[in-house]
Amino acid sequence: MSVSYLKKESIQTKGMQVRARLCEETVQEYVEAMTAGAKFPPVIVFHDGTNYWLADGFHRLEAWKRNGVNSIKAEVKEGNRIDALKFAFGANNSHGLRMSNEDKRNAVKMAYENRKELGLPDVPAANLIAEIVGVGDVFAGKQLLLERSWANATARTGADGKTRSLPIPPPRPPMPTPPGARFPIPPPRGGSGGGSTPSDRDGDEDQGLGGEDLSPSSVRPTHLTDMLGNPVPPNIAELWMRRTELTELVKLLQKGRLAVAKAQDAGDPLWGNFNFSSVMMHIDNALANVKGAVPHCVCVYCQGIGCKACRTGILPLAQYERLPRELKAVKA
Repeated sequence: MSVSYLKKESIQTKGMQVRARLCEETVQEYVEAMTAGAKFPPVIVFHDGTNYWLADGFHRLEAWKRNGVNSIKAEVKEGNRIDALKFAFGANNSHGLRMSNEDKRNAVKMAYENRKELGLPDVPAANLIAEIVGVGDVFAGKQLLLERSWANATARTGADGKTRSLPIPPPRPPMPTPPGARFPIPPPRGGSGGGSTPSDRDGDEDQGLGGEDLSPSSVRPTHLTDMLGNPVPPNIAELWMRRTELTELVKLLQKGRLAVAKAQDAGDPLWGNFNFSSVMMHIDNALANVKGAVPHCVCVYCQGIGCKACRTGILPLAQYERLPRELKAVKA
């Protein structure tokens, strides 16, 4: 192990970032602190004789680059890309910016994709991935269910090297259909059967994405379909109808973002001490999270029963977008 100054172009970062993305606020804080003269520890890289693989210090490296620094102070260890990746998985467990759930999910995905290079079996048990990444077994299992080869496997190999067969999941129970309707009509949110009042709805217009009136007083459709055209089972129909609560929140966040952007463009002195970049970053993160949480389709794994992948029988947009291409083409 030694400390050297490396050209920024020589440090390999592609495919090494365990986090889902860099935190812009943290990078900006580092940039300002470096400009003020603060000293930061070197980044950590692994050298295989040809390449320098970045294992820790992605935010520091980005901050130094933005400050125009070409020679990056680095602690150099001997090892290849996988050695650097192993180090990266545990780099932020005891220091640095705390890993978000999105970061942890990305780490689990990366560990599974690199399982062979990491010395793991072809279909490892969730606890093997969890131990490498530093998350709980249940958390790792939920993310791994999104990996088709893992979710469809009939057996998995544990830490003891033994491969165990998985129990066959029970068949989906039949869903009763009431006479005269393909699916039952969910009750109004304001009560269990009676008509709702304005106070019940708290000002919610109950408008769907297509603008259709979904209020309790309107004539409800005889059946519901998700965004893929699949029928929505009756056990999750009411939950599906409430997706408009999230779409309305998206509109409010978009309206707020537009207001901030207009104030920035206008140069209004009232906003003189306003940190536009930080606020816009937080609004964008909130928008991405809320948009990603909007119910998109009936779960392709359990078809609406509720499983470890979906928990509710519905897959939100963000989770659906991460599905393998083959599963996206499958209708529930």
